[in-house]
Amino acid sequence: MSNWIESGNGLMVNPDPILGGIIDKTIKTGEWFVIFHSDLIQTIEGLESKEKALQAFNDALESIYQLS
Repeated sequence: MSNWIESGNGLMVNPDPILGGIIDKTIKTGEWFVIFHSDLIQTIEGLESKEKALQAFNDALESIYQLS
């Protein structure tokens, strides 16, 4: 889960086709959201910070996949 690529504007992308996804924030509200590449996990929205978005991403993956 450490394969994140960051742009200069806060966008983070993990290209792994199963364990990856996108973390970004909305322009309108400034809230962060998480989109997963896995169809098993729904988008998470309304997060207060990039750190909370990353934690939500990790928590959601661990709830679905047994990661070591």
